[in-house]
Amino acid sequence: MNDNFEKILIKISEHYAIDLHPDKNNACAIRCDDKITVQLEMDKDEENLLIFCAIASIPAGTYRKNIFIQALQENDRFPYIAKFGYFEEENSLAIYIFFDFIKMKIEVLLDYLSIFVDLAILYYDAIEKGNLLPDNKL
Repeated sequence: MNDNFEKILIKISEHYAIDLHPDKNNACAIRCDDKITVQLEMDKDEENLLIFCAIASIPAGTYRKNIFIQALQENDRFPYIAKFGYFEEENSLAIYIFFDFIKMKIEVLLDYLSIFVDLAILYYDAIEKGNLLPDNKL
């Protein structure tokens, strides 16, 4: 377990006034607005911090196909906040990014986490309404 990961969790805890600790898998889940859960964990080489969120489960069918077509098109845009993907375990739309842990500044991470959460919630809300994309984007 990387001590720096625990230090990052302490800083996030202080910033958001929540109590965060690594779990038995050396990851940490943060529940946001009772809608989404953002997971933080180090990659195997402990060089990158993975930030991941399974946004919403989407049942099989045309709607799911259209959601993923739109999400893949978003992946082709630059600059991007995060990449979209399919999380098979939950049949859900997911977003993720790898943060360069070695060069990372905590202030940048804290700002980024807020934007990441806002994006995930925008997509969560759109899916809950049966829309393909959020009404407004970041």
